[in-house]
Amino acid sequence: MDSDQHPEPASARLVLFPPGSDPGRRRRRTVFGAVYAVTAVMVTCPLYSAFSGTFPLILGLPLSLAWIILALAVIFCALLWLYRADLRDENPPSVPPFAKGGAAKLRWTARP
Repeated sequence: MDSDQHPEPASARLVLFPPGSDPGRRRRRTVFGAVYAVTAVMVTCPLYSAFSGTFPLILGLPLSLAWIILALAVIFCALLWLYRADLRDENPPSVPPFAKGGAAKLRWTARP
């Protein structure tokens, strides 16, 4: 039997997003992955060595510590953005009952 007749097993290939997933969700996760990769490069050897000195002091912190705190703040903001976007996708905002003229249709009756 030829080996080209057998399909490649599904576990042998990398699938980042399931087929038919939302393009907006794919885009957000790709942006988050890029931000995460840039932040990882910020705290590893090639870029961190340029900021590994003590001076200048930034808000009383050595430059190397301020650089790490900046990287943590960036990744925290990115995670918060991704969480809120996913939460918004799962629970879309509902239209309030009085929106779009709903209040005009409401009739109030006086009770005796």
